[in-house]
Amino acid sequence: MNISKTGHKLTLSKAIAGAIFCIAILQIYIYENDYSSRNKIAARSSSVSCIERSPVPLLPRINRRLPLPPLESLLNITNNIPGKQFQATIIGNVSDLLDFAVIGVAKCGTSTMMGYLNQPPLSYVFQGERCAMGNRRPENLIQALHRVAMEYSNKEVGPSSTLLGIKCPSAIGEAMDNFSILFPRTKFIVGLRHPVHWFQSFYNYRTNNEGALPHPLSLTDGYINGSKGVFANRVRYHFLLARLGKTPLTEEKELSLVFNSSIPLERQLFFQNDLIENKGQKVFLYHVEQLSDDSKTKDGKKTPSHSNLPISLVQDLSNFLGLDETLHPVAENIIPGKVWSTDTQAFRDSLKINICDAIYKPLRKVLVDHGRTSAQWIREYFLQSPDVFVPSGKMFDILMDQWTQDPCDMKETTI
Repeated sequence: MNISKTGHKLTLSKAIAGAIFCIAILQIYIYENDYSSRNKIAARSSSVSCIERSPVPLLPRINRRLPLPPLESLLNITNNIPGKQFQATIIGNVSDLLDFAVIGVAKCGTSTMMGYLNQPPLSYVFQGERCAMGNRRPENLIQALHRVAMEYSNKEVGPSSTLLGIKCPSAIGEAMDNFSILFPRTKFIVGLRHPVHWFQSFYNYRTNNEGALPHPLSLTDGYINGSKGVFANRVRYHFLLARLGKTPLTEEKELSLVFNSSIPLERQLFFQNDLIENKGQKVFLYHVEQLSDDSKTKDGKKTPSHSNLPISLVQDLSNFLGLDETLHPVAENIIPGKVWSTDTQAFRDSLKINICDAIYKPLRKVLVDHGRTSAQWIREYFLQSPDVFVPSGKMFDILMDQWTQDPCDMKETTI
């Protein structure tokens, strides 16, 4: 036997065996680390997506000054002639006049919420939109708030005063700076809905009220002339909610979710003009489908003009507002929009769309993409803030999961 050759063969065999052993160990190491990483990722994902929380606790409310200071100590009025434009300058502290505001999103149950929360003496909400905060005329709102507060002040003592609220669905997009300065303690109520449902609802609402709009497939991006504010980018809910200042907005990952463009100017303008200073304002975030309850009335029939809000939602909302008593659960079904003569209504109806038609599939894809990004940002960032509350977090999570799917591809879909 050639001992030299045999030795080389044994050495080679040992080397190969050693290499195989090292590869096996490396594979185990990689697998274990990958498994650990995947577990960590899964655990984080689970902790983020499982947003079921305890019921909303009873939050403190604004202690309105009583007796109320005279209006003249809050506003320097320069023109209060009937029929003329009211003109005044804010000179006093008005922060305790507005307890809550329904600030968005349009076509997400804001009218129902407005009507429902108008339950004096517990709470009073101006009927109709009060958007003076966004049109740079907040003194008009202050005058109205002071007038209503005076009407209820004779029978009020300290924190038991009637809560005052407004509804303005566009406020979240255009009035955050004024809120931050004038009403830093006002609580915000914000409604959301599936992006595809939102687009059809808003498109048909505008068509009914104002006539023909551009073709839906031309509205897959931002604003264009004649769109009346209907365009796909408006379901970038995360971009709107980010203005409330409840998230760090420092991580590149979060910034990449909030901004659908890497244009530095867009970010610069956002941080200069659109971002509210976080002063601890509380936010109540609901999904429009949480506003309905399938329970029947005593006779087994639904009241067409009214519906019962889920008891859990009523309790959470009452606690959020700081009410010692619970709001009643019956809400009026308010359907906003103009009603026309038979012929005109038939014509307006003919202009409306069924977004599940095949032609609109490219539009639905854009809307679902925005929904997916919004859901991710809301879960990973917005809902981590201690200032943000959701009713029945588990149900909210289930409804938000649906934003990642085209509802028109699901069976028995009704939009």
